[in-house]
Amino acid sequence: MDAFAQQVPIDLQLDAVDAIWPHYGVARLGLCGSILRDDYGPDSDIDVLCTLRNTTISLLLV
Repeated sequence: MDAFAQQVPIDLQLDAVDAIWPHYGVARLGLCGSILRDDYGPDSDIDVLCTLRNTTISLLLV
């Protein structure tokens, strides 16, 4: 398992993430915010930064 994935308090399911990157044109994906700090908890959100290869792709935010 990736060393970074072992440091965050959620199951990142890296195999699934790797499988969908090409479909959405993702060049780079990152996490930021409380998920990387000690104050992450059950009520915390997960902040995701995404760099796309092609800016004409639409994203559905759930």
